[in-house]
Amino acid sequence: MSGIEIAGLVLGAIPLVISALEHYEDIIGPVKAFTKYRGELGHAIRELRNHHTSFEQSIEVLLRPITTDQELSAMIDNTDSDLWQDPDIDHQLKKSLGRAYAPYMENVNYVQKILTTIASKLENLKGVENIPRDGLNAIISQHPAAKVKGMLQRFEISKRLKFTMKKKKIKESMGELQKCIDMLDKFQDKADKISAADDTYNPTRGPLLSPNVETIRENAKRLYDVLSKTWCSTHSSHHAGLLLEQRLIRKPKKRGAVLQRKPLTMGHFDTNCFALSFLQSPASAPKKWLDAEIRIVEYRAPIQQSGSTIKTAVLAPPNTAIETTIVHSIPALSYNDPSQLQIITDICSILQSPCHPCIGFCLDSDGQLRGSYNAQRDIAYSEGETTLCDILAKHPRALGPQERYNLSITLTSSMLQLSNTPWLREGWSKADISFLSAKDGCSMSRPKFDIMRPYLTREHKKIATLARKNSGEPNDSSKVLALGIMLFEISYGIPIEELITPDDLGPNSQPTEISYLQVVRRYIMGKEGKGQFSFAFLNAISYCLQCFMNPGATLSDLTFFKTIEEQVLAPLEAEMDMLLFGPRM
Repeated sequence: MSGIEIAGLVLGAIPLVISALEHYEDIIGPVKAFTKYRGELGHAIRELRNHHTSFEQSIEVLLRPITTDQELSAMIDNTDSDLWQDPDIDHQLKKSLGRAYAPYMENVNYVQKILTTIASKLENLKGVENIPRDGLNAIISQHPAAKVKGMLQRFEISKRLKFTMKKKKIKESMGELQKCIDMLDKFQDKADKISAADDTYNPTRGPLLSPNVETIRENAKRLYDVLSKTWCSTHSSHHAGLLLEQRLIRKPKKRGAVLQRKPLTMGHFDTNCFALSFLQSPASAPKKWLDAEIRIVEYRAPIQQSGSTIKTAVLAPPNTAIETTIVHSIPALSYNDPSQLQIITDICSILQSPCHPCIGFCLDSDGQLRGSYNAQRDIAYSEGETTLCDILAKHPRALGPQERYNLSITLTSSMLQLSNTPWLREGWSKADISFLSAKDGCSMSRPKFDIMRPYLTREHKKIATLARKNSGEPNDSSKVLALGIMLFEISYGIPIEELITPDDLGPNSQPTEISYLQVVRRYIMGKEGKGQFSFAFLNAISYCLQCFMNPGATLSDLTFFKTIEEQVLAPLEAEMDMLLFGPRM
C-alpha cells in the first residue's frame, strides 16, 4: 500500500471513529457511573474533530501542488476515490517531498497505528473483528464515504457499541495524535528546509563523539575486568547490564522557545563513571535488578586533610594526550578518597543485601574495587525488565519517533565506544539490549519500560572465561552488521526473524549473518520498503551492510571509525534534530 493510500485511509477513518464514539456517548445515557467517563470521552471527541481538521488541512497543502482543483476536491470529499490509489499522484508526491517523503509517511503511519488501536476497542462496530488483519480498511470498507457534499457524515450504527479503552489510554492516545499531527501541519515547510539544507548531513560540521573515546574504552575494559575477578564462586554465572550512553558533544542550536531540545538529550556525561544494573540472584524468579554505579578514580595518597575538605592529587586518566597532575580542592565525599572505602572481594554478598537503592563503588588506581556508598539516581525503577527483542516481537511498531532515533543513536555511539572492549567481544544483538521498568514512565501500548536508557547485558560464566581468551575476537564487520540489523528492526518496527523466507536460510535450515543481510537488502530495496525508511535510516542501514563485505574492517582504525561516525551516526543525529526539534533559526 502506497503512502498516499494510507493518508486516504486515515482521512476517512477519523470521522468514522468520531461518529462511533458519539453514538456510544448517546446510548449509555445519563447513568451516574458513566458521568466521569463520558466527560473524558466527550473531550476526546472534540479533540478528534480538531485533529481531523488539522490532518485534512495538512493533506490539502501536500496535494495542492501536484493535483488539479477538481482532483483535490474529489480526494478530500471522498476517501473512496480511485485517485488515492493513483500511482502517478504518489510518484509526484515523492518527487515533491524528496528526502522528506519517508519521514512524512512514517508519521502518517503512526497516526494510522493510533487510530487502529482506538478503533479496535469499539466492539460491535461493523468490520472491527478484521482490524488485526486489514487495519483501518476493515471498518472503512463497511461504511460509506466520510463526507457527503463536503460535510462530515454522521454514520448510522445499528448495534449497541461497547468501547473498552480506559480513560488513561484515551488521554495518552489523544496526546500522541496531537504530537503527530502538529508535526504534519508544518511538515511542508520542514520538507523545503530538509531539501535545501544539504549541510545538515555534512560530517565536517564538527565531531559528534567525545574526543575521549580511548579513555572510555580503557575505563570500560577495567570495569569489566574488575567485575570478573570480584564475582562470587558460588554461582556458575552472573549477569550485569552496562547503561549505554551517547556521550556526544552537541553544539547549542538556536531555535524557537517551543522547539528547544530538552536538556536530557544534550549529552552531559562523565567518562569516568558508569551506571550498571546487576541481577541480584541468577536463580531468583522473578528477576530483580539492582541499580549501581562504578567510578574509576585515579589518585595518589592524600597530601593534606583539614576539616571537611581533602586536598587530593588527581592524575589525568590513562592514555590521554596530556600527562599532568592537577590539584583540586574537593568536598570530602566517599568516592573522592577511595582509601576510606573497604576493598570488595565478593561483590555478590553486597548485592544480596543492598544497603542503598543505588549502590556506588570505586575502582581505584591499584585495580581494587571499593565500596560502597549511596549513589543517588534521578530515575527510580521498579522490578521488571524487558529486551529489545521482546518489544519488537510482542509490541510491533510500538516505538515512537523520538524513541527510535534516540535508541539508534545510542546504539551507534555505544558500539564506537565499546568496540574494543570485552563488553562487545562476543558481538551483540537485540536480545542483549535491555530496559528497566520506570516507575513514572508511560506508554500507550506497552509496559512502562524506560526506552531512553538501554542496558547492554552480559552473562559472565566462569567456564567460558578461558575458552573466550583462546577463541579470538570476532571481526568488527560482524558488529557493524549487527548494528545495521538492529537499526532496520527499530525503524521497520518488527523483528527480522518474521521476514525470513526458507530461501534465506543457511545450512541445517538455520539463519546466518548472510540470511539477515539478504532480508534487510530485500526490504530496503524492494517494494516492501518504499516509504518505510527515512533518508537517515536508509543511509545508515545501507552503510552497515556494505561494511560486512569488508573483512578487514576494524573500529580501532581511525579512518574506518570516522566513516561510521559520518555515514551512520551523523545522519541519524541530523535527521532527528530536524524532524523532532525543528529547523534552526
